Amino acid sequence: AFILGCAMFNASSLMLLGSNADEMCMARMWTYHLLYVTALSPLFVKIWRIWKLVGGENLHRETISHLNTALHMLPFILIQTVILIVISIVDPPVQTEETDINDSIVTQYIVCSHNTSALTISTLVYEGGLVVVGCFLAW
Repeated sequence: AFILGCAMFNASSLMLLGSNADEMCMARMWTYHLLYVTALSPLFVKIWRIWKLVGGENLHRETISHLNTALHMLPFILIQTVILIVISIVDPPVQTEETDINDSIVTQYIVCSHNTSALTISTLVYEGGLVVVGCFLAW
């Protein structure tokens, strides 16, 4: 599951190709953030299982089926999905035209942007929190 998640996460960089239309801005936001969590969630389940075995008093072998692993991964993915739905409704990414003037060179380009920093803050809190918790469990 981890390798497949990483492959899909790496393939999401293909979404950077093409113009910065509103639809592509939305697709880029969804694919990057959702596949990031999808790639990391199997690792969190595995680290949690090892932490539970080593940190507990009972050192008996526990098996986790693929279905059970998927069920433990689901909350991570659902939380990220809810965050993305809220951002998509409240502050969707849109194409914005920007102009830079450096000396006598004028550069005009179109970028994807948000009106607020809600996506940045929620990303730092949730995805950054996942990394911190994962580091704690692995240590």
